[in-house]
Amino acid sequence: MNTFINIIYIIVAYLVGNLDFAYIIIKFKKGTDIRNEGSGNAGTANVLRTFGKKLAILVFVGDFLKGLLVMLVGQWIGLTGWWLMGAGLAVVLGHNWPVFLHFKGGKGVATTIGVLCSQGLQVGIYPLVLGLSVAFVSKMIALGSIVGVCSFPIFEFIYRGTSNIYVLTLGIALAFLNVFQHRSNIVRMIQGKENKAIKKKEN
Repeated sequence: MNTFINIIYIIVAYLVGNLDFAYIIIKFKKGTDIRNEGSGNAGTANVLRTFGKKLAILVFVGDFLKGLLVMLVGQWIGLTGWWLMGAGLAVVLGHNWPVFLHFKGGKGVATTIGVLCSQGLQVGIYPLVLGLSVAFVSKMIALGSIVGVCSFPIFEFIYRGTSNIYVLTLGIALAFLNVFQHRSNIVRMIQGKENKAIKKKEN
């Protein structure tokens, strides 16, 4: 593929990331802006706490699929190497800082998981299971998210070493981005103030 088409696809990936399903679904179902509710974050965890599991599952699936599909379509049209990894990073950046929502999006966890799972179930599912386990035991969604995403490069290295340096580099970049997005949560964890409560609100 020529460079121009590759660049266009990365721009498209960023715009796909702008499809924030927390914003879309809550606006459609509840008539409100999720960024004005709860923590103000346009993501799965805030929807879970403020509107319950059913809508949170829809949000997670939507955000997960956009990350997965950007990578799969990119591979299908012939993107490889740094170009494909650039598309994966772009869709997450589009979720976190969407131009259509004045750069106020979510933390990109579900979209990141979708991007990473596209690189093989062995290295994608294990971090997901680990993250869910940590979240369940600690009752802290943020901690589970951080552990899950940050473990991906470790599993990638264990299973494939540096044979695919592109994927390993993307995993490391997304891990750092995930930690950055959760910096306020990390401070609260250190202070022992991180919210562990999840409301059982279903409506």
